[in-house]
Amino acid sequence: YQEKAKRFLLKLLVLIHIFGGQPARGPELCGILIESSNGRVQNIFNDGGRICVVTTYHKSQNILLTEKLVLRYLHFRVGRL
Repeated sequence: YQEKAKRFLLKLLVLIHIFGGQPARGPELCGILIESSNGRVQNIFNDGGRICVVTTYHKSQNILLTEKLVLRYLHFRVGRL
């Protein structure tokens, strides 16, 4: 089971990179959670059959000390997988 889940997540990462608009930075992708844990909320959602990835990184985050939500809706065909 874990091996199949790992392969699925790797494929999903590639799809996020290809179909998620402007390529995400490393910290954005590495911080994505597929389920909520330890007070942190998951970052991948199914919104009416479309996959939505929500990240909070932007390049001026350290200067402004605020987080900005970045929503990436993947192509509707990705949601069918």
